[in-house]
Amino acid sequence: MQGSSSSDFRVESAGRILEGFSTEKVSEALATRFRLKPSQIGLMLSRRVVIKRGLTEDRAKKLEAALRASGLDVSVPELKSTPESGDEQAEIEPALPDAIPRMPVSLAYRVGLIAVMALSLMAPLFYLGLIVAVTGGLIWSLTLIPAQLAETGSIAGALLTGSFSLMCGVFLLFLARPLFIRYPSPPTMQLDRQKHRRFFNLVDGLCQRMDLPPVQDIRVDNRVAASLGPSEGLRSLRRGELTLTVGLPLFAALDSRQMIGVVGHELGHFAHPTAMSANYLVNSVNRWLVSRAKVGDSWDVRLERWHGSAPVLVGQAVLRPAQALMTLTRTLFRGMLLFNLRVSHQLSRKMEYEADRYECWLMGSKAFEITAEKLHMLAFAEQCVQAANTRARENGKLIRDLPRAIAESVDHLTVEQRQAVQDAMGEQQTSLWDAHPADVDRIRHALELEFPGAVRTDEPAARLLPDFDHLCESITWQTYADSGIADVEQYLVDNEKILQVRKVSDQDGEALDLYFNGHLTRRFLNLEGGREGQQTLQQVIDTLRSRLPELSALQDSYVRAARLHSDRTHGRVLLAEKVSIQPRDFGLTTRELRDADRAVEEASNEWRDLGKRLRDIDRLFARRMHLAIDEMPADDAKLASTVLESLSSFPMLVLPMRHMSSYAATLEGVLGENDRGRLKRAEPVIEHAANRCRESIIQFYNAAARVALSLPGEQGTLREQAIASGLPGSRNGRDLTARELDPPEILRVARQCEELANDTYYRSMAMMARLCTEQETRMRVRPLKLLRFGGGAMDAVA
Repeated sequence: MQGSSSSDFRVESAGRILEGFSTEKVSEALATRFRLKPSQIGLMLSRRVVIKRGLTEDRAKKLEAALRASGLDVSVPELKSTPESGDEQAEIEPALPDAIPRMPVSLAYRVGLIAVMALSLMAPLFYLGLIVAVTGGLIWSLTLIPAQLAETGSIAGALLTGSFSLMCGVFLLFLARPLFIRYPSPPTMQLDRQKHRRFFNLVDGLCQRMDLPPVQDIRVDNRVAASLGPSEGLRSLRRGELTLTVGLPLFAALDSRQMIGVVGHELGHFAHPTAMSANYLVNSVNRWLVSRAKVGDSWDVRLERWHGSAPVLVGQAVLRPAQALMTLTRTLFRGMLLFNLRVSHQLSRKMEYEADRYECWLMGSKAFEITAEKLHMLAFAEQCVQAANTRARENGKLIRDLPRAIAESVDHLTVEQRQAVQDAMGEQQTSLWDAHPADVDRIRHALELEFPGAVRTDEPAARLLPDFDHLCESITWQTYADSGIADVEQYLVDNEKILQVRKVSDQDGEALDLYFNGHLTRRFLNLEGGREGQQTLQQVIDTLRSRLPELSALQDSYVRAARLHSDRTHGRVLLAEKVSIQPRDFGLTTRELRDADRAVEEASNEWRDLGKRLRDIDRLFARRMHLAIDEMPADDAKLASTVLESLSSFPMLVLPMRHMSSYAATLEGVLGENDRGRLKRAEPVIEHAANRCRESIIQFYNAAARVALSLPGEQGTLREQAIASGLPGSRNGRDLTARELDPPEILRVARQCEELANDTYYRSMAMMARLCTEQETRMRVRPLKLLRFGGGAMDAVA
């Protein structure tokens, strides 16, 4: 041990009081003598925690004696004598600021919270009052029957009163039914405080600095979300017993600074005592009303199933009235929900903004904007993973690691998908009934705060949990088990085998971004020609740069036209099979089949015309590639020429893929219907879409036979690659016709064909971009993507 002049000592609480002391006396002594906050005292009494570090031996011993005199069990280990077991357990708490200021709130805000709590109880009280009133009416009518018979002897009157009693009883049964509905909670796993002490210490550190009681439990699940609430309802809220739940996809996708911000946001909801109670009460009531107003249950499925198999008389006389009463009850709950949202939405938004202030203060206003977009990307990726997993389940396969799959899928979203997510964020508006402000408003509020951020760690959040991979696989297994899947292990396969994601190397990704300045999409470029022209390579690149805004606008229009064509095709198929639709939902104006045919043709022509307008810019890219190839060394020139020839053949796939994509979208939309009765009535639509999709797949294979490949280890044609991948019907189109493929399998094959073509095209284009970029660098040509320095940051400019 070093001398007393060394500052290598710390004082640690053992998380317990000394014998002979009471908790009340120790708390009072610590608060009086050391001016500690209740949250700090609770932390010291509940677990092992460092009270102060960096002390000399003499000062540490004096502090130890003073604390022990107050009744707290403490010790003084030497810092250097207790190294951590590994880097993964290194403390992250030092990355936190020494204190987190409490954000001030006005008296009007606090009074408003109390008023909203009172108003939010009016709807449940009205509902309970209605139950009491109907019960009273039932009891009154039942007691009236004997008296009526005794006085008048009128059997008809008694029957009439009995009918009223029966109606009251049935209505009461359906009215009270929501009280007894139990919806399964998403599966969660409790973290071990000792094993996952690094994350616990981080959360405890935030609680201490925000003057909040330490969280009692931390749980993880498979959602792209985080939440904080009382461990066991209102009683736990009064005791300050809170449970934090964090989705493992957030750990997989965010860094530690972002995770600290997310946790700080949840803690921010409970930063003020009044806000703590209001947040819990208002959100609990609203969640309960939403579940009863909008979420179906097992009885909906039973009644629909019975109605489909029961005799007509039973269905119309018994089952339909039962369904009508359930609809009436839900309408009542929708009305109560709208009332609650109307009286609470302003304060609910205010509470969200208050929590955002803590998040911004911790990680910075700009990081808040980045994180908000990342969370939207994760939510979109979650939907994609769920869809892929649903298709895989039909073939006896399941994703092994759902949280990782969601996080990795974000990295493989296409340009169009990312743009769609960003557009959705930008177009979202806060409506009258929204309890949460739109993200665009929250981002605007965050940027106006201009908080620089107090946390500066960028370590991956997954490192906060030492057994992260095991946790991910365990929560995945539990998710499947809770959904009723037996023998889960036999279905699990690696993520890549289901998601069919082939990771492009970082070098290839950088080359594509630099070469196309972020403007490469899933559209196959028409690279035929391009040899003629008088411009130099630099002049071609400069011309391309000046036309990038035009290219961006045309490609956006191209994507919208493709989506419109798909929607109209879907609507046209439904109309052809006599299915009633809302024309506006499918980009149509009427329910007339003739008008739908004309609308599909118009969308197809617009799509085709935009493709023709894009060819002029495509030829500039082709010219740029040819000029670079002409100056390449012989070996590179030979390889690049072969790759360019391969890329030039991909447009042959456009027409079959267009039809395949449209009918696959129709098939996917109909098969996604949850109503079994409507799904039964849509069987002709499914059969028609499946047959047309099958025909398009055969046309795709025929075109793929003329697409030559030039990737290392993948010579031959795209069709041969499909055969090697085991795609049904790829060896012989007649096999696809002859085989009894059900519609979900046809849909799966169509999606696999699309993914195979897009993946092969992207990897081929990445190789071409890398070869051309290297040659342009050798020629010292200014690239399409220029960089400028300004304001301390390097920005890409067109």
